[in-house]
Amino acid sequence: KEHYDSLMDRSKRIMWQDDCYMDLQSTSLSASSQTQTEDLHWLQNHQDQLQRFISPSFLEQILDHLRKVGVLTSAEETNIKEAG
Repeated sequence: KEHYDSLMDRSKRIMWQDDCYMDLQSTSLSASSQTQTEDLHWLQNHQDQLQRFISPSFLEQILDHLRKVGVLTSAEETNIKEAG
């Protein structure tokens, strides 16, 4: 009986942990998206200063990275590149 109770407790604990993990994961994704949006707005607002102090190749790498992590769409990336 003790072994059976131990298995039942473990099962309950795992289910609770899964629910908790999902809640934390959805919260962190939301916070992450908000942070990415804020970062994008900051970059857009400071574009002129960045262009003066950072080499064009480095800016290209930044845009490429933002595109890979899903912060920029390809259309947004193209618009930024066309704007100079």
